[in-house]
Amino acid sequence: MLDRRVISGPLRLLMCSPIGDGAAALVLASREGLERLDADPVRILAATMRSGRVKPAAEGAVTSAARAAYRSAGVTPQDVDVIERHDAAAPAELIVSEEIGLAEPGGGPALLRAGETSLHGRVPINPSGGLLSRGHPIGATGCAQLVEIVDQLRGRCARARSATPASGCPRTAAAGSARDPRWPRSPSSDADSRVTSP
Repeated sequence: MLDRRVISGPLRLLMCSPIGDGAAALVLASREGLERLDADPVRILAATMRSGRVKPAAEGAVTSAARAAYRSAGVTPQDVDVIERHDAAAPAELIVSEEIGLAEPGGGPALLRAGETSLHGRVPINPSGGLLSRGHPIGATGCAQLVEIVDQLRGRCARARSATPASGCPRTAAAGSARDPRWPRSPSSDADSRVTSP
């Protein structure tokens, strides 16, 4: 990896996701529509979006969106069991881990080193392999992240952690929250599972 050409120092070619073509679709329906479709639904609880640049002392757009999504969904970063995050370049995991509240500022590298974000860690990040492994079809990327989280929650992923997660967090250009009422946090719990998307 380190012998590849520099894209933007210190990032090298294999540290940046390849741009590609692709397509994806999500089906959104009302409760009545879901009954007609005989679907296996995930209910959206909230959606948040932030954009623009902020002053260095201000809270960034990702942090602001994450806080709003957690608040709307009634969860905290510690309630999230699996994350799909936008990783167009290798450092994204470290940066976004801090921005969405999994680690304190500056704590992203320690979270990664401790194995907390590995497939069988406390909160796996990008069990799909992320954009660095599958490429970055610009328009389809966010949908692919949402599909991965829903598949993880439903226990139908080959790349799943040892137990079916109860909550997940896709982090795309837009943010939102969703809940799949069929997946309790544990077999003895009747709490709803949640997908929070900052």
